[in-house]
Amino acid sequence: MKVRESQIARCAFSAAIDIAKVFFERCDASGRMPVGTPTLRRRHSCIVVLDHTDRARRHDALRLGWCDHHVLAPKTFEGLLTVRPASGCAELILEGELAAPESARALLAQLADFIEREWQQFVQSTPSIEACNARERSPMAFV
Repeated sequence: MKVRESQIARCAFSAAIDIAKVFFERCDASGRMPVGTPTLRRRHSCIVVLDHTDRARRHDALRLGWCDHHVLAPKTFEGLLTVRPASGCAELILEGELAAPESARALLAQLADFIEREWQQFVQSTPSIEACNARERSPMAFV
């Protein structure tokens, strides 16, 4: 069944796809997807592609697909994750064919939570411009 769901993530638009890729790479390492039957192992793919759905700017999207780990299992999802700027945040848009369309909203909610946590960790661990400038002006900066 065709699905199109969107979710806002409080994160810089420019970082959202990169963080989303980390989310799916971690799923790949564990062999489990965050939605669907929690005990079922899944095979999946996450490929960075050019986002052809946005004519205003050139940026990446993620082509996603996953299915049950069984060799003959039909695809559970095949589609595209794109990101659009939205008032200082990022709008995550998941479009594609999904066997259980109700799981798209759950996946985007988990993805948005992950992106927001990773973004906050990055922001908190990155010195501010003011702190960098003050350190450069300090006589002890080069000692």
